[in-house]
Amino acid sequence: MLHILPSAASADPLDLRSVLRTFQGTGRLHLDIEDGNFIDNITFGLKTVSAIAREFPGTLDVHLMVREPETWLEPLARLRVRAVCAHIEALAYPARFLRRAQRLGMRAGLAFNLKVRPEEVLSYTGFLDYVLVMTSEPDGETQDFFPCAFSRISAFRALLPDRIPVWCDGGVRPEHLSRLKQCGVENAVMGRALFSADDPAALLAALERSVN
Repeated sequence: MLHILPSAASADPLDLRSVLRTFQGTGRLHLDIEDGNFIDNITFGLKTVSAIAREFPGTLDVHLMVREPETWLEPLARLRVRAVCAHIEALAYPARFLRRAQRLGMRAGLAFNLKVRPEEVLSYTGFLDYVLVMTSEPDGETQDFFPCAFSRISAFRALLPDRIPVWCDGGVRPEHLSRLKQCGVENAVMGRALFSADDPAALLAALERSVN
């Protein structure tokens, strides 16, 4: 089963309340937190995440693209975030990050940019709840889907125990979904491809029906 996670970072920042209403029926929303340090862009701070948490009744997951991920864990847990992942490149001690997130009641994952070898996940399989594989580079330029992502996802899936799901994020479009599912993806983050539609929630539902 492949689920699509709508990414609020691709929405109109002046119209977030309507976005939350749009996706209430899906019960899930993905938040990319970018601090302008780990990558160039800035998305949401804690005030915005807190406002989203008050308005959105469904499940929130957070992808931390920040320089010091551990400092975000306690505030996010207080805002009822259910899952959080950070980039392995940003963590001095990834296992500590994972344990702390889990002690706070969140599912804990590691994210991997394209430059990171899949084998680096092997040291942490005993701690992981999920893995997020980047399918584009968050470089602030085109952020297009990289075709090599399919083989990378397959490599991660082969290295991981069945209990650890693989997520993907970055430039995902409708035409990628069927192959992503074949490669072992369970959750695919979609942003621009959804928000370019007249009815993003209807498109999400139609895509999930077609791929599953």
